[in-house]
Amino acid sequence: MGGFHDLASSIRPGDVILLQYGSMDTPALIFHQVARWGLENGYAVVVNDVLNSLYIYKQHLRLFGVDTAFMDEIYSIKWGGKLYVGNVVRTVNIGSPAVEVMGEYKSSIEDIMRRTGGRILVIFTGAERVFIPYYQLVEDILVILNGMLPHLGDERMVSFYLLNTDVAKGISSLVSLAFQGVATIVVRCRTDNRTGEVAYEVTKRIGP
Repeated sequence: MGGFHDLASSIRPGDVILLQYGSMDTPALIFHQVARWGLENGYAVVVNDVLNSLYIYKQHLRLFGVDTAFMDEIYSIKWGGKLYVGNVVRTVNIGSPAVEVMGEYKSSIEDIMRRTGGRILVIFTGAERVFIPYYQLVEDILVILNGMLPHLGDERMVSFYLLNTDVAKGISSLVSLAFQGVATIVVRCRTDNRTGEVAYEVTKRIGP
């Protein structure tokens, strides 16, 4: 296992990186390292804030003494929830038909592309939670997964999906397996909830 900079040194434009963690880990720590790396490397950081995940992350980071002012620099797409963090550019009506939801998401990304005119780093917080309203229909799960596919290989962006594998298993085994199949890099993350350190272990990488 290594640190985030070891992982970041091998990231390529168009990569889709799956960051897997468990329910006893603190994903806010992972998010902080990814977002700061993006901002420091000239990316416009776009966070998909699923069901107030970003607000939870902000409060957890404060407990570690982290300055959360960097969150004022990010773009946020709200997927449900009423607690706003960052520069919210669109609210996706999670729970609506999956086709409509992914249409709203695609439109949001295109809008941010036009605004920034440059490279973007996309982060999905609590990616597994997107599927909670749709867990009973495999067709809806596939619609959502397919709606995320265009990120793969798009050299204007790098995409990170933070996935709680414990929760994902409870929704559908298809969720984790599908993400693993699409991702160009799969990483197992472990957080030290006392020191705030994060360890990363790459379990899959496509290409050199």
